[in-house]
Amino acid sequence: MVTTPGPSSPNPATAPSRGGRQVHLPQVYVPPDALVNIKGNAPHKVKEALIRRLAQIHRLGPNSFGYAISARVRVTEVSIVPSSSWSSPASSTHGDDDPGSGPEFVPVVVECRVVCETKVMQDMLALDGTLHQGCISFLIDELSRVSYTR
Repeated sequence: MVTTPGPSSPNPATAPSRGGRQVHLPQVYVPPDALVNIKGNAPHKVKEALIRRLAQIHRLGPNSFGYAISARVRVTEVSIVPSSSWSSPASSTHGDDDPGSGPEFVPVVVECRVVCETKVMQDMLALDGTLHQGCISFLIDELSRVSYTR
């Protein structure tokens, strides 16, 4: 379980603002065993940063929007993988006229793959029993932000 220290009510200095001020998010304690079940080859430091960011989504307490939904989300994998948007060209030379040139330098491009899961509950459903579009938007918005954590 990840917890935030202090009272559950938001401190005005840490609450989101629209006035262009920098928002100071509360520190989040991540117990060492929180990383044990997260698969993937990413370093523990990266996994911990993602857990911290996920916990900050519901930092304003149980009465805030999306709290119950975000509290059920679990990070299951964090991996550093070669980017799927870049293809690795075959080794090539600059031609026979320059015998010492060798293969071209190709930069290594990687991306971080973050996999989360949640159990769909009644509070996430529309009247027709399907996943509510607002819930889908919330999950996409917040979880895509988690994956961009630095």
